[in-house]
Amino acid sequence: MTVTRDVISDLLSVYFSGEASADTRRLVEDFFRHDPEFERAARASAQAAPELRRLGAAVPPGDVEKAALERVRAILRRQRVFFAIALTLTANAVLIGFSLTISDGHSQIHWGLFRLQRLISAAMLVSGLVFWILYVLRSRRTRKEILK
Repeated sequence: MTVTRDVISDLLSVYFSGEASADTRRLVEDFFRHDPEFERAARASAQAAPELRRLGAAVPPGDVEKAALERVRAILRRQRVFFAIALTLTANAVLIGFSLTISDGHSQIHWGLFRLQRLISAAMLVSGLVFWILYVLRSRRTRKEILK
């Protein structure tokens, strides 16, 4: 059976932590004698590992992580509501504003043919614009809140 670098790589954490059996230590040291370049790389990465662990971020407790996730979900839910309302108002304003007239075999599309139609369409467009502004402002605030 041949021992590959992958096998030795799997054993390095046990070897460098000092928890390896005598046979495992002998196997790793034997491989190091045959491949000194791999030994240098393995020792360099083993020396860097404690420093990386020390610099790494601590994992928050589960309840803190769950609360943060719930907060982000609530923020995104509100943002989706603003988007849905803004999109619905804008689309309806545009659709209500159009009229189709058919006369003598010809059809024509008009914008705001009737006074009430123009008023309703304008009111929906203004309301939609307000919700688009709220959506954009909420999006900016959402990024800041999520990155806290």
